Amino acid sequence: MRKIFYGMSQRLKIRVPIILGLLGSIVGLLYSYAVMSNNGYGCLLCSTNADWSFAQTFIGWPLIIGSVVGLAACVLYPVARKPSGIFLLSGAILASPLPLIIAGGSWPSLDFLLLSVLFFAPSYFASLLLFLGGLLVFQRSRRLIKSLHDGGWIP
Repeated sequence: MRKIFYGMSQRLKIRVPIILGLLGSIVGLLYSYAVMSNNGYGCLLCSTNADWSFAQTFIGWPLIIGSVVGLAACVLYPVARKPSGIFLLSGAILASPLPLIIAGGSWPSLDFLLLSVLFFAPSYFASLLLFLGGLLVFQRSRRLIKSLHDGGWIP
């Protein structure tokens, strides 16, 4: 009976990066579609239409590119795992709101940050899924996560 569960966990361990990468890419593509198809009317974070085009440029396009890189990594995963993991990690960086923070030039004020957390939540979630999928590709990071779990640092 133990061998059945061991075999199942081995197969699951192999498929988890693909599953996380696909979920992150799908969430990223759906959210980027919502950002890119909206005209920004009634946006609490944007005072003018020019601000909305700025948000589309630094949230929508990097999220689309990061999601497509994540999808390409999922297709590449059965053939080459390590390059696939690198693609997932780079897709996670692109899908994060990091380009907007860099383009903004400084850390936003607290009220803007609280409003933006709700606005950026799908982007953060897509980036997190792609990042976890990229980390789980590599044996060393899986061992590190297991040691943190066994030490009681993470659940």
